[in-house]
Amino acid sequence: MTNLNTSPATVSTTTSAIEEALEAAKVAKVSKRVKISDEEKEAHKAEHAARVAANKEARSARKEARLANLEEQRAAKKAAREEKKAAKLAEPKKIPHLAKIEKNTVLPEISEELKNLVDAISELSAPEISAAMAHLAYKFKVKQTIASNSVTFEPGDTVKIVAGNADVLGLTGTVQEVHRIRALVNVPGFERPVYTYTADLEA
Repeated sequence: MTNLNTSPATVSTTTSAIEEALEAAKVAKVSKRVKISDEEKEAHKAEHAARVAANKEARSARKEARLANLEEQRAAKKAAREEKKAAKLAEPKKIPHLAKIEKNTVLPEISEELKNLVDAISELSAPEISAAMAHLAYKFKVKQTIASNSVTFEPGDTVKIVAGNADVLGLTGTVQEVHRIRALVNVPGFERPVYTYTADLEA
């Protein structure tokens, strides 16, 4: 069983310890309330202002770096656009519709001598070339009309087209009909028969 009897000395010691503890707490509480000096306030203000200024300067530096980076990217893109534009301008300009003409035109093989003659004619003016073409077309019709009077074929004959329309030169077909100087020839790949001089055909 616990002894509840305590001596006066023990009670006095315990009371004294409690009083000392309370007194220390009061002192600590009072010390917290002690006001700092004006010099310390100014030092704190200066320290705070320095931190604010440093943070502001750091933000400003980061902003300037971002702006500089953006400006550099814009300049690089602009330079790339200008370079691409200059390269495009340096390229020879394509003549409208010329590519279509070159793609859809079928020209027969010609000798070197004839090629030189054609090149010489192509150096003439457009009216002169047109006039030369009209004369050649007339000469061709006269030549083939005369020649066709002595050339005959029968329906069903297999023939090769050696003159006339450049689109069918060198192709082989079957004679469908024969007239006095002309013939209708069925050529594979063409929906309609080719109408040509008989002199344009070769057995």
